[in-house]
Amino acid sequence: MTYRRGLLIISLCLAFFLRVWGLEFGLPYEFHPDEHQYIGPALAWHPTGMLQTGTVNPPLFIYVLLAAYQGWHWLSSNEDSVTWVSATVTFTRLWGVAFGLLTVALAFPTGRRLSDAKTGLLASILLAGLFLPARESHFAVNDTATTFFILLAIYFSLGILRRRAWHYYLGAGMATGLAAATKLTGGAVLVPLLLAHWLTYSGQRPALHRLYRGRA
Repeated sequence: MTYRRGLLIISLCLAFFLRVWGLEFGLPYEFHPDEHQYIGPALAWHPTGMLQTGTVNPPLFIYVLLAAYQGWHWLSSNEDSVTWVSATVTFTRLWGVAFGLLTVALAFPTGRRLSDAKTGLLASILLAGLFLPARESHFAVNDTATTFFILLAIYFSLGILRRRAWHYYLGAGMATGLAAATKLTGGAVLVPLLLAHWLTYSGQRPALHRLYRGRA
């Protein structure tokens, strides 16, 4: 138990290092084409009181940034300068780091619920060091937040397979809604929730249960 906790801490430290390393890349220039879709509306709301979220993606991540910028405007110099803009983008990218770390941490209990503690630990370590999850955490966009809510929905959906408890349904439903409110494709995680519910009440539950858990 102790060594597993130690390895989990190491995986979180590795995840943090890989996600903050080079976080200021490209600044003060704009290299990621989508960051302005989230940073711009959230920043514009504070002086104008107007919020234009657009129609490309659901606005939940922008709402997260609205709340985060409340403290940022209070702590920072709030000057219209290149240095302030670069610092603001870096601060916003930290929220991608935060959701990335939450996902790495959540991979452990999800893998443990799916199989055992070794599986959860392996999932956490792999997620911490894989290139694509680490790269996406460097961007001030909605991808890491969507991934976290998707994994959270899967975690609760696996709980439904274990026991038909209302809090599993509530957690899975809320996480599914948050995933869809962050990115439209996140709503696809409704499928595991419905499948878990069907397996729970199905007469073919043993075989399909193994299929759902990747053991068929």
